[in-house]
Amino acid sequence: MNQYITSLTRVIDAPTATVVVGDEEDRDFLAELTIGAVATYLALKYIDGLVDGIGIGDLGKKHGAIIKTRITELWAVISNRPIQTLGLSERLDDDSKIISTCMTDLKDKQSLAAAAAAEEAVSNVLVQRGLPPAVAKRKAKQLAEVLWSGSN
Repeated sequence: MNQYITSLTRVIDAPTATVVVGDEEDRDFLAELTIGAVATYLALKYIDGLVDGIGIGDLGKKHGAIIKTRITELWAVISNRPIQTLGLSERLDDDSKIISTCMTDLKDKQSLAAAAAAEEAVSNVLVQRGLPPAVAKRKAKQLAEVLWSGSN
């Protein structure tokens, strides 16, 4: 963006942008939805890496297929410019339930190696998108801590 547009974006905050482009029925904040979509995508990548790292038969098959499908679908949403927010809030609610179920089911199956594989899966995505490796690893570890603390 040029300097003029950058200056204007400091004036137009997320709530203002939401009022302008959101419909009257569903005015979720655009920035919150976008961040929520990215966080959900990374959480699903973590679970995918965890399932691969654990290598657990039926449970892995049960979660693996749905997780891979949701990852692909959500990437299509968040990689589209501009991000399409219509129905995204409901979609993230559904994904949140899937994440919660997976984390609960995998809680007793986790190992250090599986957790490391899951964190590496997230870190790799972040590095591929441009984050420095040290920052990507830190973010992946923080994401894992949040996911595991929510499954208690």
